[in-house]
Amino acid sequence: GADVIKIEPPTGDRLRSLPAAPVWLFPSSEILSGSIKRGSSLAQALSDHGVPSQSVHEITRALRGVFDFRRSRPGDLFSLVESADGEILSFEYRYGRETAYRIERTDAGDLQASQEEVPTEARTVVLGGIIASSLFDAIRDLDEGAELVQRFSDIFVWDFDFSRESRPGDEFRLIFEKRFDSQGFREYGQVLAASYRSGQRELLAFYFEDEGGYGDYYTPEGSSVRRTFLRAPVKYRRISSRFTKRRLHPILKR
Repeated sequence: GADVIKIEPPTGDRLRSLPAAPVWLFPSSEILSGSIKRGSSLAQALSDHGVPSQSVHEITRALRGVFDFRRSRPGDLFSLVESADGEILSFEYRYGRETAYRIERTDAGDLQASQEEVPTEARTVVLGGIIASSLFDAIRDLDEGAELVQRFSDIFVWDFDFSRESRPGDEFRLIFEKRFDSQGFREYGQVLAASYRSGQRELLAFYFEDEGGYGDYYTPEGSSVRRTFLRAPVKYRRISSRFTKRRLHPILKR
């Protein structure tokens, strides 16, 4: 193991889920929820839950313009709200954890379909530790994923080869975003700041994004962390094609 510290902020308010529709609008309604099983389809799943064939046809016809049912995956969730007499009031299909496809009945009585990205909450996390064996093991010991290890090492790839130069006792710190939805952790966001101390050498980098939306990492003096040559082996890294010495520095403007 590694001697490590981890500071994570409070979770804040409970994340908003995405019900198929505000159920309180339909006091005499019934809600049916389920998921797609392996080898099944949305139409089959609805039929298995007792949804009449006419309603299944209405749902699939309404969604056809926004969703290709051949993309359905096992584990996708759906939720149907019906009136007491079986009329479809709303329907939602969750494609993975990223996208929701919705159907809602309009005032004119038609079913209208739409696509919506499932909202996430970004939480800023401060993470730090001391290397016992490797950077990978130290970050994994903090219950963070290999993707975060890769993102951290990529920041300093022009100056440091973590596979060869890391030593026990080295220290690392980073501030980064984690994105959560109603089911929990979904993905890593941006690494906002990072530092690595090895012996008397300390590497620091801060993320900066200019008005045009171009973002990159810079030293406290305002210099890009990018160099002409990589410190780590090229076969393990990718150099962004957006880098060019002709770009004006977004902070120093030169």
